[in-house]
Amino acid sequence: MIPLTYVELFAGAGGLSLGLEMAGWRCLGHAEWDAFPRRILTHRWPDVPLWGDVTTLTGADITANGIPTLLSGGSPCQDLSVAGKRAGLDGDRSSLFFHQLRLWEESGAPYCLWENVLGAFSSNVGGDFAAVLSAFVGSPVAVPRDGWAKSGVAAGATGVAAWRVLDAQYFGVPQRRRRIFVLGTRTGGCDPAEVLALTESLSGHPEPRRETREGIADDARSGVESTIRYLTGWDAQSKRVFTSAGDTPALQSAERSG
Repeated sequence: MIPLTYVELFAGAGGLSLGLEMAGWRCLGHAEWDAFPRRILTHRWPDVPLWGDVTTLTGADITANGIPTLLSGGSPCQDLSVAGKRAGLDGDRSSLFFHQLRLWEESGAPYCLWENVLGAFSSNVGGDFAAVLSAFVGSPVAVPRDGWAKSGVAAGATGVAAWRVLDAQYFGVPQRRRRIFVLGTRTGGCDPAEVLALTESLSGHPEPRRETREGIADDARSGVESTIRYLTGWDAQSKRVFTSAGDTPALQSAERSG
């Protein structure tokens, strides 16, 4: 069984970390520059390294206590959001995504998670999300003719990445809060499509779904329903996405994983 350890970049107050730890993962470090969230992280994880500016962080910093299994983070979304100025990955804030990928490479972590707003699908006419996937897999990824689907897989020279849109309202939170999750793995790692519980057999980019109503697959719903009895919505979402037993890539429900 591989150790389940992680480092979280752009950690905020540690919401994703709480879900990961409830799923059995152990934190090796946080990176957050804002003063108030840093106080919360220090209070909740007093023995965990806390770094600041990701632009000065190095792989050697991250691996000081061992190579993490997962490098996670939701880089700033302001330049990708439909409510912003749509500077995209050229913007000062959302371009910090590339430091997450740099640190993934430098640290040697087997897996990398990126979380962001749905505006990433349409920013730069879809080109920004193509750039995200290209960075994950090490090969150019084209924008699908009909736009990005809510889930899919891309493969390249150095790895595979799967993405899926998840909505907090289906995880015990009375709020519609949709986010894109991209999970990348290096060549030879587990299938990220299985970890994200994609229900279709995917090869390349699937045809986009055009329904307006948000839904969740029946096999995923059963695990979620068993989870929301004792987790917050975001914790339930994190636990469902990341609970995996060692080298077993298949997603497990919270009820089975304990």
